[in-house]
Amino acid sequence: MHKSSIRAGIALLLTLAMLLPVSISTFAEETQTPASSVLQPRETGDAYDVEMTEPEEGTAKDADPAEPVQEEVQIQPESSTRGLNTSNKEPAELNGYNFVLFGLSGENSGDDNRSDTIMIVTVDQDRKEIKLTSILRDTKAAIEGHEPQKINAAYKYGGADLALKTINQNFSLDLKEYVTVDFTTLEDVIDILGGIEIELTEDEVYFINSYASEPVTEGLNTLNGEQALLYSRIRKIDSDKIRAGRQQKVIREILAKLKGSNFLQWLQVLFKVLETSEISMSVLDIIKVISLPLSSYQIVNNVIPDIDYDTDLTTMIDEHGEWIWVYDLEAAGNRIVAIINNQ
Repeated sequence: MHKSSIRAGIALLLTLAMLLPVSISTFAEETQTPASSVLQPRETGDAYDVEMTEPEEGTAKDADPAEPVQEEVQIQPESSTRGLNTSNKEPAELNGYNFVLFGLSGENSGDDNRSDTIMIVTVDQDRKEIKLTSILRDTKAAIEGHEPQKINAAYKYGGADLALKTINQNFSLDLKEYVTVDFTTLEDVIDILGGIEIELTEDEVYFINSYASEPVTEGLNTLNGEQALLYSRIRKIDSDKIRAGRQQKVIREILAKLKGSNFLQWLQVLFKVLETSEISMSVLDIIKVISLPLSSYQIVNNVIPDIDYDTDLTTMIDEHGEWIWVYDLEAAGNRIVAIINNQ
């Protein structure tokens, strides 16, 4: 989606917000689609239109218009060829609303801009959960048009579309939507929210204090944006898997702060993310996601590969001298499906 379209949708949201003294959650309730209306996205180039089917007689259309609709609007995946899985294996059907979060570290630029974070985000409205499933960036994977190598190189070669396709083809998935965020954007978001609480080890403190303008201490800290960004980048004191866990903690704590944020903070965060990010989702879906009652949702973290499935898991140095994870991607794909579908 072009940023101009996103800005137009958000401008509309802001206009309504200024005219109606309501919070984000109240705004969602007052603008909900009746339960009997079905959202049917229609792909038209880079933009997506929404058609509404007429409800049958005796349904919500005939209800008293003064009565607010209480049901949470269900977010449905759009029909798209984005990240098309052209492998022979039929991808599994996934529950909930799913998108991939690609995080660019800001450390690299130009042709070497790999995705430092690869995280499948699942909004499970039935279970009231937001699942964060990280795929380790050092996973060895097949990348269309290139030799097998670290999966994070797909973003370097073909941006979000090739990165999405690489995930789909290696793990037999059918993910369509993505959000790409430069982690320096999260630095600003964290400052808007007044910092996030993170427990730090002695080694983590040493790393952060080697670069941060303000020092931290061992134990529980309220990290500002700069400190949190440094925390999420730590990789040399342990492993890529623990690094992915740190990044999940940062996202989880941002979501936790959003739960208790005021409407003005919501708008500031919204503008910052949309202004600096690449987003494939429609404006309507963006509004639905940010309007969810986050205070009632639990955050569930997972990392792929993990120890909860049987697979050959090895680490090695490849022919280019790079450290990589080698494991059964088919088994890992089944594990991702099991996580998302609660199997």
